[in-house]
Amino acid sequence: MILFTTSRKPSQTTRRFARTLSRLIPFSEYITRGKANIETLASIAHKKGYPRVCIVGEYHGNPGRLMFLNTVPEPEWSEIIRFKGYNLVGTKKPSKSIHVRGEKSEEFIQLFGIEELEDQEPDTIVDAGKTVWSFSQYGERILMIKFGGA
Repeated sequence: MILFTTSRKPSQTTRRFARTLSRLIPFSEYITRGKANIETLASIAHKKGYPRVCIVGEYHGNPGRLMFLNTVPEPEWSEIIRFKGYNLVGTKKPSKSIHVRGEKSEEFIQLFGIEELEDQEPDTIVDAGKTVWSFSQYGERILMIKFGGA
């Protein structure tokens, strides 16, 4: 479970990226940040029951980093992941179940607080590799995030 938002004054592209990512991760939500500071974001997330916040940051007006904030017991930065590029198709369907595979699957599951449901067929598949995270939903690639070297 994780709450998604953006850095302040994001571009439309960054908002779309964050909304899509929130739809691909089950039991997550996207909120518009507005003028909220980090403490306010942490408080909102805690009240909604989210132990983490993922803030999508920008680089030259495009999504370029994922910043993870733990909300419990006190707001604390845990990870900042920079990426070099992405390919986004977008989805309007929220994911109900997910399966993560690949060499970085454990790290991915921990970052996003994912619980894989064993008794359900996943509607979202994530290939979490060292240089690329690829998200597919209902057999269609929705999002690909590329890291250094990809």
